[in-house]
Amino acid sequence: MFCYKQKDFYIEFRDLRYFIDLVESESYHATAQKNQVTRPAISAMVKRLEEECGVQLVFKKSSRAPLVITPYIKGPRN
Repeated sequence: MFCYKQKDFYIEFRDLRYFIDLVESESYHATAQKNQVTRPAISAMVKRLEEECGVQLVFKKSSRAPLVITPYIKGPRN
């Protein structure tokens, strides 16, 4: 259990693993394939994490645009 701003929330390790894979691949499709789940399952996981954290983690303008992960989550590019 983590506590943030006096609100208890729970994050499953599976969701964190999926999110890390999403950050690394920058692709819902690749993340879903790697973890043998559907793309809607990855989308639902992102939505749960965003609701629990109270911040938008992933920005996506259209299906053809690349994912933009919140910069302070991903860190600087090398």
